Amino acid sequence: MRGRISILVLVVLLAACGDGTGGPTVTTTTQAAITTTTAIATTTTTTTTTTTQPPATTTTTSTVPSAAYVWSRAGDEAVFGGSGTQMLVGVAVASLGLVAIGLDDSGGDYDAAVWTSVDGLTWVRVPDDEAALGGPDDQGMFSVVGGGPGLVAVGYVWSGDDGDGAVWTSVDGSAWTRVPHDEAVFGGPFSQLVFDVVVGGPGFVAVGADGMNGGDWNAAVWTSADGLIWTRVPHDEQAFGGPRDQTAQGVAAVSDGFVAVGSAYDPETARTVAAVWVSDDGLTWERIPGGGQSEGPSPFNEDLTGVVAAGPGLVAFGYEESNSDLNATVWVSVDGHDWTRIDDPEVLGGPGDQRINSVAAVGSVLVAVGSDGPNSADSDAAVWVSEDGLTWTRVPDDESVLGVAGAQARGVAAWHSGVVVVGSDHPTLDDENAAVWIGTIPG
Repeated sequence: MRGRISILVLVVLLAACGDGTGGPTVTTTTQAAITTTTAIATTTTTTTTTTTQPPATTTTTSTVPSAAYVWSRAGDEAVFGGSGTQMLVGVAVASLGLVAIGLDDSGGDYDAAVWTSVDGLTWVRVPDDEAALGGPDDQGMFSVVGGGPGLVAVGYVWSGDDGDGAVWTSVDGSAWTRVPHDEAVFGGPFSQLVFDVVVGGPGFVAVGADGMNGGDWNAAVWTSADGLIWTRVPHDEQAFGGPRDQTAQGVAAVSDGFVAVGSAYDPETARTVAAVWVSDDGLTWERIPGGGQSEGPSPFNEDLTGVVAAGPGLVAFGYEESNSDLNATVWVSVDGHDWTRIDDPEVLGGPGDQRINSVAAVGSVLVAVGSDGPNSADSDAAVWVSEDGLTWTRVPDDESVLGVAGAQARGVAAWHSGVVVVGSDHPTLDDENAAVWIGTIPG
């Protein structure tokens, strides 16, 4: 889909790209990339070169080459399938193993949905608790992170023509409670969506968007000390607003604060451009002019869907529109203020659409996941790897595993010495099932 996207399309996570008119270009990721890496214990050691720069990640473990991963599907259709759409968006490590979140519309409207696994291979659907995960109209989870009472997930609830931000908490992923709605925090005259959450600073920082001017979306930030009681950061038009749309889709905690990424309308070029915000404490934010690109803005519509503290300091990811199709894109930064776009169309581009939806650090290797194909119903799950965030390699496509029936990879987490990837596939054009892939190292 191209052009300005409707709220319904936005909240059900169907990716879209801007046409230069400033429509929000929100995909799924975000979420998963940031939240899953925060909660994961790895063998990496973090060092900070100065007090004003984010941590550069190093490791004492050996590098795992991309060819070493062996990919397989996990779970079964009885757990992940059903009528209509079942979609996994994010995954995090919890006390019981793995917790994957998303949404399900088999009941006639969208409900938040959760699956758990103790080993990554066998999965169980958490029973649908209508009071916590359901309700009238639509609900969905976008992102999950370990912290607070155990786990915190963020997303939205929808009623009539109005959407509000929403937060859920759980001790171990097996039972969930929705944080009571506070209209002053998560509501407003139009619609609010919470896309990503990270641990740090005041406790938790979540980012998203607020349609406070009807068709005009502004970036929005929420904070919490414990994941249970939340406060909305007051709107700052200079930081969060502007002509037409601005959306914050991913956030990362760094040594001296936070970095959020997303997209914004640029009136000078009449395009959607990548946007970056920085904060010392999660409470006061500054938008970096021009997205911090020293070489100037891309000639294409851009959208950053997430960011992780890794590589040279920070690695942001998403996609850009080029000649009527989409190419995956990667940006890197040492300090969150100055950014360099990785220019590698052979690896990140190609015929049809390529998107990066999530990135996780696995020892010294960054693993990025997304999709590659002409459309969502005829795509393959796609995986890229990098040892430093600067040079990337596309993992060869295993059609029997990653290329099944319109596969879309939306979230990734480090799991033991490998990775677990979550998303969905399309057994038929009218049916979408949740999907999990496991990447392991032989021996």
